[in-house]
Order: sequence, then structure tokens, then C-alpha cells
Amino acid sequence: MALRQAIASARKDAGTPGWFNMNSPLTVEVLQRLCLVDPSSLVIH
Repeated sequence: MALRQAIASARKDAGTPGWFNMNSPLTVEVLQRLCLVDPSSLVIH
């Protein structure tokens, strides 16, 4: 339940609120995709 709420919050921040399908297993890659994380934004400067 906590992960669903965290993902929903991340999606809302990204401008895409609403329902999403959450299948298991929840790997790091799946969580990043569900949270709409852009891998190019994960660069250390």
C-alpha cells in the first residue's frame, strides 16, 4: 500500500495522475518506470 501511494505521488508530481497497473515482482526498473523516472535525469554533474 505504501509503494502504491509513493508511486501515485511521483506520477502526480510528473503531471500524470490517475490509475496505473502495478504487477509483481516490483523490481527497481519497474518502480522507476511506474514513477515515470527519466533515466537521462539521473546524471551526476
